[in-house]
Amino acid sequence: MIREQGAELCSLVLGGDEVIWQSRPEVWSGSAPVLFPIIGRLKGGGYSHGGRRYEMAKHGLVRSRRLAVSERRLDRVTFLLQADDSTRASYPFSFVFRVTFTLGVRSLRISYEVENAGDAEMYFSLGSHPAIRLPLDEGAPEDFPEGYYVELGEPETLGRYRIVDGLLSVTSEPFLNNEREIPLTPHLFDDDALVFKSVRSSSVSVKCRRSRRVVRVDTGGAPDLGLWAKPGADYVCIEPWWGTDDPADVDTELHHKPGILSLPPGRIFRTAIAITLTR
Repeated sequence: MIREQGAELCSLVLGGDEVIWQSRPEVWSGSAPVLFPIIGRLKGGGYSHGGRRYEMAKHGLVRSRRLAVSERRLDRVTFLLQADDSTRASYPFSFVFRVTFTLGVRSLRISYEVENAGDAEMYFSLGSHPAIRLPLDEGAPEDFPEGYYVELGEPETLGRYRIVDGLLSVTSEPFLNNEREIPLTPHLFDDDALVFKSVRSSSVSVKCRRSRRVVRVDTGGAPDLGLWAKPGADYVCIEPWWGTDDPADVDTELHHKPGILSLPPGRIFRTAIAITLTR
């Protein structure tokens, strides 16, 4: 099931098993928001472009808007958001944004298209934020989440960037040293999300040593990765990103934002993620 509000995936049943965490407002109001044209927070709540100042809420425009359904088939649906006066008040570009959900037997492919419909260079970030339901099997053992972990597609040496006062830390701290596994300990997210840059792995899986079920998220080559949950909550968000939150030392010019993508007039940026359940 996908809400028109934000084109947000709120239920995904694969092989009879629910994969997406069911939103509970007292814990977190989301389930799988789409992040565009920024990821996370902007320094001071806004940015500058073309000599003007613009304000934008955390994670951008899409999550707060109702998207039109531009195509619907038995196994596929496409949602559409086009620039208008209300979007230009906070994002001064002419764009067409499409997100397509294609259902397979045990997988869901989520494809994104960002089209620059204007006559000037366009700057944006793009990210996915699906919350994977835990436990993977019905009926959590008393020591849950013992035995649960996130596994990267290949061994990585990565530093963790912290969220400090709502912004990304300027420098990272050592976290993985030619390793693939990140145990989902009860206090892993006490200090907010884990953010990694320049990730080589093209997949991230949620696993448990006592279960054969695996949820794999293929990242579509996104260079940045966020992992997050409310501390103690029964989900983990696997977040492939093209861009990150603002760091504290960035200036407010949009095209200076670390990880920002640029798109010439008339061009289209395409990427996709996939969520797959195996057992």
